[in-house]
Amino acid sequence: MEDADADEVTALLQLLATVPNVKAAVRAARKAVEAEGGGRSPRPSIAVTRGARSFSGDDEGEKPAAAHERRIEALRRRLLLEDADAPPPPPPLSPSDLKPTTELDLAALGTGASGGEEADASRRAMAILRETEGASAFERGALVKTIRNDFWHQFARALDRGDLSPCSLPPPGGAGMRLFGRAYASSCGVVLARKKLHLPQDVWCWPAGFFAKTEFSTGRKKSESLDSSSSSFFVADELRRNAVPLEKLERMAIRKEYVHFGETRASTEVAPYNEVLAPVTREAVVAVFARTTRPDHLLLAMAARDLLAVASDTALPLLVLDAGGGADAVEFTADQQAGLLAKLCEAKPSFCLRPHADVPALRHAPGPLDAQLVAHGAYGLADDVLHALLRSAPAPARAARDALAHAVRADNAEAARAVAGVVGAELSTFAADAACAPGPVRHASDRCLVASGAVAALIACASGALAKRSRDAVALLDAWLEKADQSLAFRLAAYRDASKTAGDKEGSLHAPQLTAFAGGRALANRRAFRDRLASLARSDGSAVDAAPAKLAELAALASSFHRPSLRLELLQFVLGLEDAAAWSVDRLAGALELAERVVVAMPRQSSFQELEAVSPGRLDRGAVDE
Repeated sequence: MEDADADEVTALLQLLATVPNVKAAVRAARKAVEAEGGGRSPRPSIAVTRGARSFSGDDEGEKPAAAHERRIEALRRRLLLEDADAPPPPPPLSPSDLKPTTELDLAALGTGASGGEEADASRRAMAILRETEGASAFERGALVKTIRNDFWHQFARALDRGDLSPCSLPPPGGAGMRLFGRAYASSCGVVLARKKLHLPQDVWCWPAGFFAKTEFSTGRKKSESLDSSSSSFFVADELRRNAVPLEKLERMAIRKEYVHFGETRASTEVAPYNEVLAPVTREAVVAVFARTTRPDHLLLAMAARDLLAVASDTALPLLVLDAGGGADAVEFTADQQAGLLAKLCEAKPSFCLRPHADVPALRHAPGPLDAQLVAHGAYGLADDVLHALLRSAPAPARAARDALAHAVRADNAEAARAVAGVVGAELSTFAADAACAPGPVRHASDRCLVASGAVAALIACASGALAKRSRDAVALLDAWLEKADQSLAFRLAAYRDASKTAGDKEGSLHAPQLTAFAGGRALANRRAFRDRLASLARSDGSAVDAAPAKLAELAALASSFHRPSLRLELLQFVLGLEDAAAWSVDRLAGALELAERVVVAMPRQSSFQELEAVSPGRLDRGAVDE
């Protein structure tokens, strides 16, 4: 054997090792050899490789068809009780090397070198944090404020109103003081320039160690109007007695001093937070900071920066501040932000990095398309940003599938539902490729699974695959009904099979009823179901135009199920849903309801967060068999 032939055979064996159905690949290879003159070709190995590759990888249109035929045959054998092999369970998710509590090394994420407007703004913010000389305490330095994770939208509105809000005056550089709140609940915050706050001379300040709790001890008098006059504002007597001037608070912060039962003490490490009741404004915000280098906290800081930048022309820099209270603030550069997304893409985390459902979404995710899709799955992009990203992708349908897969892997229900909303908004764009329906979802939560099913239903209806699969399902039902009409023994065997299926299905609470199979109720239900599938199999006009009506019919069909077994499995097949064991009646009905609602609601440009797929009660019932 020549060396060239040996190399080709080796490449062929490597190729066949990656093929799920070797026999089919061999048949394709044999046909290719025959087409080139059989074994008389001087280089048959080339034809063999070409034929095998045509089945295994390069011809993307053949694999879905082959998978469809295999699934049809498996369904036929099982439904007609011909000892079909049980489908293999989906492979478990590979563990991620990135954990939610991982403290990242910023230097490892990027060089730290950056330029442009954001870099200049970052240097100015760091200078403000270190400023201690040259002007009065009202004209130099910074205040910092931590924001509860689910309070960023309210805080943005407070900035626009100029509301009074408790802040802290940190030591120079930000080191030497623990900030307000726990880092897991208030993971990020803002740096405010005192000069831009225009603090009044009588601004209320309290030293470290005295916990003012101004949210309970200050406010407006109910008897007076809510104007800005000082007479309408009250401060509790205890707070008045313990207040200090701003200049003294600054000196105490520099020395890391705090009060303990009226005695001033100096801290050797870090002091507790102090408090300044300041009127916060948007123009005074000079930076956003994360309190740790955890990936979820860094992503939240990026999202909060994007939220505040919507109504501002200034590029806000990102810092890391209060990592234990003892370290100076450091920059989180644009290069390191891109490195963070690259790290996520490499790890593909199997957990959601969004600390709270109400936190702001990312509007700017640097990096290639796959990194942005992973960031959406692990955290979440804003609806309009995700829409633009998927629409501009080289293959929008495949990008939507990948975004959904990343969201399901991370168990990020909000991100998964956002993908469903985008697909429903433009069916003709995102349902162009029926092969891009989502894959196995057994390990997903209920809400992730509902969103995944909604995407599958949308793609099935708009791509025309629904009609074809419905015709196949009708043929399967006809074969089952023919055998069931002729044999009571077959119906009893079908009852035993349904009982076993019910025991294997997640969310199943009840066994099937023997009387339904011994009598005629099971046959009547399945015959009526067959007729409704036959109506779905008709494809009049454009599949995209008919999709809303088809989805409404499917949702009504699923909602009418009481004790389905075969009907549930066939409806999953019609919709192109894999991993049948994961689907109950309520999950499937919820998926179809969500699909119907996004198609109807999205043309109104509603926020996707306003759409709720299914009431909590639906997902509590569990599936029961026929």
